[in-house]
This record gives sequence, structure tokens and C-alpha cells, in this order.
Amino acid sequence: MEEMIEKVVAKKINEIQNFLIENVDDVKPQVVMSTEMSKNDETTKEGKKMKGQFYTVNSSYILDGLSMPPKYARCVIEPFAGKGDLLEWLVKNNNTLPIELYDIDPKKEEVVQRDTLMYPPNYKDAWILTNPPYLARNKCDKKEVFDKYDTNDLYKCFITSLTKQESCAGGIFIIPAGFFLSPRDLDARCRNDFLSKYKLLKVKYFEETVFPDTTTTVVAFAFEKSPVLLTEQSVEWVSLPSGDKRIFKMSKDDDWIIGGDIYKLSVPIGVKVRRHVEGQKLKDGEKRTYMTLSALDSGRKDGRISLEYKEGYVYPAKECSRTYATLCILGKNLSSEEQKKICLEFNALVEKKRGETWSLFLPQFRESKEYARKRIPFELAYTIVLHLISIHLP
Repeated sequence: MEEMIEKVVAKKINEIQNFLIENVDDVKPQVVMSTEMSKNDETTKEGKKMKGQFYTVNSSYILDGLSMPPKYARCVIEPFAGKGDLLEWLVKNNNTLPIELYDIDPKKEEVVQRDTLMYPPNYKDAWILTNPPYLARNKCDKKEVFDKYDTNDLYKCFITSLTKQESCAGGIFIIPAGFFLSPRDLDARCRNDFLSKYKLLKVKYFEETVFPDTTTTVVAFAFEKSPVLLTEQSVEWVSLPSGDKRIFKMSKDDDWIIGGDIYKLSVPIGVKVRRHVEGQKLKDGEKRTYMTLSALDSGRKDGRISLEYKEGYVYPAKECSRTYATLCILGKNLSSEEQKKICLEFNALVEKKRGETWSLFLPQFRESKEYARKRIPFELAYTIVLHLISIHLP
């Protein structure tokens, strides 16, 4: 019965489309396009996701206020040209340099077909304008490109391919904000390879969704080649949509993380913190507290990272749990009042640091909602708790 209904509906739709095509000239392109879109839209979206492709449709909003290429640059290169959205911005702003366009899946005749991750073009002295693909290694069937660059995301493969060559003149990149935020050794290495060679001119930080096909929080930044190796930079950041501006110091000593000194807080000798995991026995001298960490922002103002005391409550964590953690402490016994004090001091310290740094010392967590959501690594939370114990409960 359902099959019969579907056939009747399909026949009627076909009759209507044929009537429109035969009798209304000015709707022919729209009818044909609508038919093709209905067939291909989901396939196209899925294909872009699989390749990490997110086309830059808001190019003026994203790029306005960033530097144009200098006259001394050899040329402009767009290694992931897509539909050419970024080039429209360049042309609108009266670029006079020759342009090289590449893409693994060209959409226009002037774009050269090339896998620019596996086979990068010559970037020396070129000015690069691009929104590279974002796709993590664990979501990609083929691993060759990740092995080639010893990293875990396609956009990091691109940045590594650039830093392995002689320096380009500069450029503008649109990439996940996480590039500047992650404390992992792998990411710190990639960040240092880039920021020791290139001076950031301005960073636009989007605490909002700017692409229709992904909620990834992104930055757009302009940079130029540095004549010397850099160990620190003072960089203008612009937060959008608020328009707030601030100059932040970024240094190699802090792994180029804004506010990264928090990872190096002093801690007491002989005191350790870990999380409770169901099935794991307490070590000799270790005590389970009633302090529970909420390690992720919910995206609402009242659901931010925090440490809370709740008498008698222990979060039943599994080994894979990453959202909440009840803390265990070895080498120091804390009373209920002392635990409450540590929680208050923890929340005050973290919120103060977030205000001073726009929360840029915290790794990104998924999409932006009311603000760019963050997570706090468990190890950083442990360090802060230990530091507070050393200060307030010596």
C-alpha cells in the first residue's frame, strides 16, 4: 500500500515539473536546480564532512580588517580553493598579484587538480589565503597523510607542510580555534613550529557559528614572515560578534597559549590529586573528598566549569568519563570546611583567569552556544587544587 502511494506521489510530482518546464520559461532553471538539490544535497553535505571541507561563504565578514598581500610577495596561493569564495574577497580588495589555485576536487576550470597535502606546491615567498580542511585522524579512513606529518588533523597536516618548507611571505588562514588552545605536546609542537617563524598581525576569534555546514569555533588570522626566530609575540585579538579587542602576550615558554602560565603553578611536595573511578581502591593514606569537578561548559551562563562541594556525593565515574570527577587526595586530609574553601577559591581563580584571557587557556569543546564552550583538562584542575592547598592550607 505504501509503495503504491509513493508511486502515485512521484508520478504527480513528475507531471507538475514537466508542466512547469514546458509552460513557464523563467522557472525552468529553478525547477531543474531544485530537483537536483533534493537528490544531491545530503550526499554533498556528507561528502564534505568526510573530506573535512567547509566552504567559506561569509568571506567578507570573516576576512575584513585583515591584511592584504604585500607587493613583494611572489604570488597568492590558495591550496584548497573550493568554490573560490576567498578569492572573491581578494579581487574585491584590488589584489594585483598573480594567483595560483589548487584543489583536490576542483569546482572551477581555473583551479588545478592537486592533493596539496600529499604534494604541496612551492610556498616560498608566496602569500597564502586559505581555509584548509578540518578532519581528525580518527574520523578518516586513510591515514597516510597523518603519518606523513605525524599529526592528528588535516589542517595541522597543512600547517606542518608549510613549516617544513622555506618561509612563505605570509597570508591569512581560517582554522579551528583549538590550534591556539590545546596544551597537548603534539599541538604545542605544531604551534611552536609556526609561531617561531611567523608574526601574527591580527586574530579574529569567532564565538559564533560562521559556516552553515559546521559549528566548529574558528579563528581567522593574518601573519607575515619574521626575519628572526620568535620566542614571544604581542598580538591583537578581536572577539566576534562582540567586537571586543585586546592585546595578548603569547610566548614559547607558555607553549604559545594565552594565559598558559596557569599550567605551571607551584604545587606542594608529597600531595597528589586524582579522580575517583568506580572499582579502583583507594591507596594507603588516600581520602575520597566530596569535591566534584564539572569539567565542561554546558554553553549556558549558569553551566560553566566549576568545582562544587556536595556532602555525601561521589560521582560514579568510569575510566572513560570526561565530564565530571570526584577528587581523591593523597598526603593531605581536608575537613568539610576546607573542601568548601578550596571549591570557592578554585572557582574564583578559574573565572578570574577566564575573564583576563577570554578563556583562551582552556581547550575548545565542540560548538559555540551562548559563548565558545571550553573544557578543563583533569591534570590542570588537579594542578589548580594542589596550588590552592599549598597557599590556603599549608
